[in-house]
Amino acid sequence: MSANRADAFNFNIDYEVTGVNDNPDAEMRRSTSEVSDQDLSEDALRQALARLGSTRKRATNSPNPRPTLENRRRRFVQDGQVVVEHHASRHTVRGNGPSTEDQEEIERLKNLVKLEQRRCEDGQRQLHDVQVQLRSLETRVAHADLHVKELQDFVRDRDAKIAVLTAQIAARAKPANQDEEPVERRSPGRPRIRPAPVEVAARDDGEPEPVKWWIKA
Repeated sequence: MSANRADAFNFNIDYEVTGVNDNPDAEMRRSTSEVSDQDLSEDALRQALARLGSTRKRATNSPNPRPTLENRRRRFVQDGQVVVEHHASRHTVRGNGPSTEDQEEIERLKNLVKLEQRRCEDGQRQLHDVQVQLRSLETRVAHADLHVKELQDFVRDRDAKIAVLTAQIAARAKPANQDEEPVERRSPGRPRIRPAPVEVAARDDGEPEPVKWWIKA
């Protein structure tokens, strides 16, 4: 409004000063241009005021946003005070919750997950049992290898002892074989009869009995 008053005051001053001008046409053109400028400035001012008023109305008409749980200030409960908490109703929760088909699908997937977890646990248990059996078998195989090695060493020592004893027996048997070879080479002849030894019977009186020469052995 102050700008409009200043423009009007300038317009009056110009009109009064130019009233004594000798050229009326130039004066008319100048006055019309000033009037048009004044109209434009008034229109711009009205539009600006209208915009300002509309923004204020929007700001006043817009509802205040509800404070969220994070923006709420936590107050400590004092003695004698009762804390009131607002919870959503069951109908609201049911309306926002999943449908029946989705709930059934979720339950089915949960059951599948539990089944797979049980299978995994059973597989891990079986794997542990197999590993224990494998370790026991490896221990048995190691003991068996040691026993086989001990038996091989024992057999090797026994064979060595047998070879030594065989050589000793062969060495002892050679002289006896050499002595028996000439006897075997002799031609068999008539066997000799050796007279039996004459026994001299002792008498009771201590004299020997006479020899019975007529008795042949």
